[in-house]
Amino acid sequence: TRMHRLSLRDDAYVRPSPASGALGGVALHTHDAILLCEGAGFEYVIVETVGVGQSEVEVDNMVDVVLLLLSPGAGDGLQAIKRGLMELADVVVVTKADGELRAAARALKQEYSASVDLLRPRRPFWKAQVLTCSNTSDADVGSVLGRVEEFMRAARATGSLRSKRQSQQQNLLWSAIHAEFAHRLSAHPAVRALVSAHLS
Repeated sequence: TRMHRLSLRDDAYVRPSPASGALGGVALHTHDAILLCEGAGFEYVIVETVGVGQSEVEVDNMVDVVLLLLSPGAGDGLQAIKRGLMELADVVVVTKADGELRAAARALKQEYSASVDLLRPRRPFWKAQVLTCSNTSDADVGSVLGRVEEFMRAARATGSLRSKRQSQQQNLLWSAIHAEFAHRLSAHPAVRALVSAHLS
């Protein structure tokens, strides 16, 4: 993990979970790990996906708020637009907004803000927020956390959070049913024989 300092804190728990080919950019039992962390009393549970990709939309079925992190000068903004991730993001954070990349970060923020203005808000109570952040600035990090907490207050007040979690539970249940059915079907001798015969 890249969060060595954080992982040394007694009040934090950092655990990498390889996706191992699972769709959605998250490991198969990520949602179970989220529930365990919540049950253990952790106030914030952060799920980092494997990267920008079309299958990353699955992570929205597990979390309350989606943060999209973009790095200036890496073409992340264009990739996010091409892959439809901007429609998913509740908060967009342009990182590395310091030093030589400060100007590039501000330019990417302006570009992304203009793009967000053209989109219909995904949630009736919230318009995606675009921020810049330097990881060396406590104020910047605090600003990002403030926007997340603002989103959560609005989601709770409107009932959207409860509705989303109910929908997530339903989707995860069906995903588990489909996965188990596919596993049992693929392991059945008769089915395997039929597939072999069809491919031969």
